[in-house]
Amino acid sequence: MDDLRSIVGEKVTVEVVEVGPPAQDHFEPGMFKLLESILGELDPSGIPILYLFNESPDGRLFADHGIHHFGFLPMDLPPEIDLPGLIHGPDERVPVSSIDFGAEALFRLIGRY
Repeated sequence: MDDLRSIVGEKVTVEVVEVGPPAQDHFEPGMFKLLESILGELDPSGIPILYLFNESPDGRLFADHGIHHFGFLPMDLPPEIDLPGLIHGPDERVPVSSIDFGAEALFRLIGRY
């Protein structure tokens, strides 16, 4: 809050309206091998990586119940698509082929889980 106040100055009132649970502090990559194998089937030249997402996913709300989570966003985006620049923007979009790729990956995941 001090950092934020130092940026906006005294002319803006800054207050905490709501505080949720923290993001999980421990990661168990148990499903990573399964996800990696599915992506390897669909894109043999691809390299699955763990990605730190700087937002606050809704799954964090389940941590108090012992439910661990991590995101899985399987898309074969062409290099000209700047996904971080498009997410939640006025021109948010992905190619239909990327959605098809992701749907197939999720279909395989559900079938094997």
